[in-house]
Amino acid sequence: MEDEQKSSYWKFVGAFMVLVILGLTAFVASRIYALREEQQIQSQQLVALKQAQDETTQSNSADTYGGKTPQETLSMYTDAVAKGDYVLASKYFTPDLQEQELHNFLNASTQELSAYVVALKQLESTQGNYSEDGATFIVTGPATIMMIKSQSGVWKMGGR
Repeated sequence: MEDEQKSSYWKFVGAFMVLVILGLTAFVASRIYALREEQQIQSQQLVALKQAQDETTQSNSADTYGGKTPQETLSMYTDAVAKGDYVLASKYFTPDLQEQELHNFLNASTQELSAYVVALKQLESTQGNYSEDGATFIVTGPATIMMIKSQSGVWKMGGR
């Protein structure tokens, strides 16, 4: 009888150990699955981010509106505003500002636009300053305009 009890005890211990091992295996497998799923999501996000970055770079490289110098861009911009070609004028801004600038032009009064053209013409004869790295240019006078050298090598309006 004692052997029977020992045998039952060891069967119970063995079955318990098997259940513990199965439980641990299921837990580890579920964690591995969750980690792989998380890695897959991160990988998809990286691919999407890279694609968006490539599209932005391609878009910025294809944007050739602007001059080879900040002064040339300012002159081209002033001419477009003076002629009332606000679509063209807005294209001299960085891509992220173009829609807003076109909206600003279309909602400005005739008097505001006339005064702005006068200020721009005065700015054309004003000396500006380059940043230390030469990537930005700021001209200040009746208005302040910052320009940025784009990836395509042309100078774009970065703000006013």
